[in-house]
Amino acid sequence: MASKLFRISQFVTTYGPGSLVRMEKSHRVIPGLQILVGDLKKQKEWAKITGGLEEFRIHDDKLEKIIRERLTDTDVDLDEKQVKIFKLPTNADMKIPEGKQLYGTIPFPQWSVCTRNNHNVLGKSEWDGSRWILKCPKCDIANTRGHKFLNGIPARFIRACHRGHMDDIDWQNEVHQGAECSGQFYEWDDIGNGRSLTVTCITCNKKTTYRAISRSSRLSEMECSGRSPETETRLNTSSSQCFESVPGTSEVRQTGRLTLINASSLRVTSVLSSVLIPPYSDRIYKILFPLSTNLAVGLPNYDEQTGFNSSKDELVTLLKRKQQVLGVTNESLRVLDEVEDSYVTDMLDKIFKSMKSKTMTEEESDDQEFEMLTTVSQHGYPKPYDGKPADFLVPKEKIETFHNKMFDLDFVVAPIEILHVTDTQLGYSREVKLRDDNDSPTFTIRPTGDLVPSYYKEDKAGSANIWFCGTQRGGEGIFIHAKDHDVFKKKDKSAYDAWMNLSAKQTDPEMKKLTNPNYIWWHSLAHRLVNDLSIDSGFQSAAINEKTYSVIKGDTAQGGILLFANQPGGDGTLGSLTGLVPMFNDILNRSAERLMWCSNDPICINRQINPNRINGASCHACIQLPETSCRKMNKFLDRKLLKGALI
Repeated sequence: MASKLFRISQFVTTYGPGSLVRMEKSHRVIPGLQILVGDLKKQKEWAKITGGLEEFRIHDDKLEKIIRERLTDTDVDLDEKQVKIFKLPTNADMKIPEGKQLYGTIPFPQWSVCTRNNHNVLGKSEWDGSRWILKCPKCDIANTRGHKFLNGIPARFIRACHRGHMDDIDWQNEVHQGAECSGQFYEWDDIGNGRSLTVTCITCNKKTTYRAISRSSRLSEMECSGRSPETETRLNTSSSQCFESVPGTSEVRQTGRLTLINASSLRVTSVLSSVLIPPYSDRIYKILFPLSTNLAVGLPNYDEQTGFNSSKDELVTLLKRKQQVLGVTNESLRVLDEVEDSYVTDMLDKIFKSMKSKTMTEEESDDQEFEMLTTVSQHGYPKPYDGKPADFLVPKEKIETFHNKMFDLDFVVAPIEILHVTDTQLGYSREVKLRDDNDSPTFTIRPTGDLVPSYYKEDKAGSANIWFCGTQRGGEGIFIHAKDHDVFKKKDKSAYDAWMNLSAKQTDPEMKKLTNPNYIWWHSLAHRLVNDLSIDSGFQSAAINEKTYSVIKGDTAQGGILLFANQPGGDGTLGSLTGLVPMFNDILNRSAERLMWCSNDPICINRQINPNRINGASCHACIQLPETSCRKMNKFLDRKLLKGALI
């Protein structure tokens, strides 16, 4: 079987369990992590990995808490289980040749079309003991040597459910509508656009069309089988009926929606990201945090209320005594020996305080990041020790503060020369549920499909871990914020009032924040700057990521943006972004000038937000970015807010 190469970053951000991968002559489903890790442990090379998945663990305390909070209202049992993040081992990690297939996939769909010699026969593939084959009857007749067609082209339509299920179209039922027929093969008549499709039974000549199948899907007549191919073994397909409880009614059988096999809505990845900031990025924190539970038990003078009251010497003595049991390296002990006593004890206090809370919301994480980034943009980070920074570095002497005349604002621009970002795939959803058309003034960015968590459950004696697949990227970034915080000294009143009115009507706290003019202003500026920074930095706009911060406390609004570029598995980039900090005022002026016009004006500038449109004046010709660069998928943008702030 042909194999396909993926980078681990692709697996986390684009592909992963439940995704369909197009191979040379077929489509295949990537199995769940429970199956993939099982495949990994079957490799003879796994015996050399003495630490198991712990050897591939990514330590990010903050992100682990966010995962736990996001899964609070799901069916995932997290009681007394520890959430952990790991990097799925690659061929290189396992010291296996690149050409050897490390992980298996599952064939899907099973219905294929034989296009050999224009046969255009639809049939169901069968397992012959070594591979899946399509026994085309026309090939049987036409080929005098008795060969069967080995690989057909997968049928372009399947059915999916918003609860995460996916299955073949029941072609037997769709064609015959309950009529008895022993036929197994169908004529596939499709001139190419899909909507002209006609499927005819070769045996009884009954037929159906795309229009009829689509109608069956829209009218909820196409039932969901409850099948999840990613959880199946290679030779075993299974399904169960799919019901959902509806308030005020009994359980309702769910509908399978007609879906193109390559539709982007068939699988939408849920990815959580976390910027590694102090203290989480600190080398001492990263040494001690994995040991925190054991330290809380073993250290003298530790109290849950008062915290840590022991000395660094007592800590080091404990670690040396239990070095092998705890897995403490000699390098870690050396670093601890050379760091100031107060630095270590302060870090322990922070760790033990962090242990008191098992969850953290994404909003709390963003607020924490903004507070830390604002602080380091004043004082720099870190105080050097051991001659090495950790995974976060802001040189104080390179921070720039300037007054921009076009915006009439004092900006602070801090270069982050070392920056790490952790991405974790929480799961996915199948966005196939039909939306209700209404004129509600409230928006939602929540997916219409249910979240299907993607994790590996590890049950061992004395421990139970829930592992999520992730990756950690190293790079550089620039943090920008305004010193006086008030970015609306001058504004387009119509645009400002429209967003304020919309924000006031939102019932969801996240949506209230995202529709606030303060967030829209900074988010729109971030997009414009990414486009302009790509000219001078050498990075393409798709390679520069943005993260917008907005903190509303009463009548006070603060905000800022983090622009960063990084690469999976790398320690950093070459300073192409941070090197632009001294000329940032000129870049900002250029961005301001380009806000004044758009090639799609006056259409673009006259766009208004409404219940069906979550953007103001924005398009790909002015401030929209490639979707990979924007966490909000080019939503919550309005060029008029920025244009109105210019002098």
